[in-house]
Amino acid sequence: MAKEKKKKIKISLEKLKEAFNFSSDDVTHYLNIEQGKIAMHSNFGGAFDEEGNEIHERNPFHKNIYIEIPGILYYEAYRDMERFAEKVEDEDLKKKLKKAIASKGAFRLFTYILMDHPREREQWFEFQEECIRKRIFNWLEENNIELEDS
Repeated sequence: MAKEKKKKIKISLEKLKEAFNFSSDDVTHYLNIEQGKIAMHSNFGGAFDEEGNEIHERNPFHKNIYIEIPGILYYEAYRDMERFAEKVEDEDLKKKLKKAIASKGAFRLFTYILMDHPREREQWFEFQEECIRKRIFNWLEENNIELEDS
């Protein structure tokens, strides 16, 4: 059986990163695979196209031209923090980060602790960037899409 040819979509990687990062229980993003544009649905305000224009069509995302863009799940973000903390060489900082991860307000505490450690803070941002890139490219692969960065 021949492997299906990937659909090439011209879209900015930055726009995909925004959609992955800003999806939640109340906001869902969708990739229009015909136009290479991202639309969103908010439980608070309805559906909007990439330019911010309201979509008045009933159930616009139930068509075959839209693929839901998954948001980053909380457990994935926790896992990212855990994996990063394991890589930290400064044992005192590693302990503080692990304690923050196990605490209420883990995300805020984690980043707050890194404020006093600029080198590790920069490494954290680079680590996060790599995690999101992997998620995006895995998602594209799962959906048989090839990114043509615009």
